[in-house]
Amino acid sequence: MDRLRKVLIIIGLSIILIMLLFPPFHVMYSPGIEIQKGHAFILNPPTFRGSVRSTVNMNLFLLQIGTVVVLLGALQLFLKMYKK
Repeated sequence: MDRLRKVLIIIGLSIILIMLLFPPFHVMYSPGIEIQKGHAFILNPPTFRGSVRSTVNMNLFLLQIGTVVVLLGALQLFLKMYKK
């Protein structure tokens, strides 16, 4: 594995690690009403009106991780084609 590929893998894993530490949160206030609470540290989730704890928005979280994986894969393919 060449140096550039190793750097891309390290950058990708670093971005995913940061996303794991600071995931997106949301509150399901009532059926059909979802309130986005933004990103926060995983061990200190935001609260809504002081008492309702937020939960991780798994749909958005998986979309973010998938996007990073696809973009890094595309970048590696582009660099592989560019090298030739």
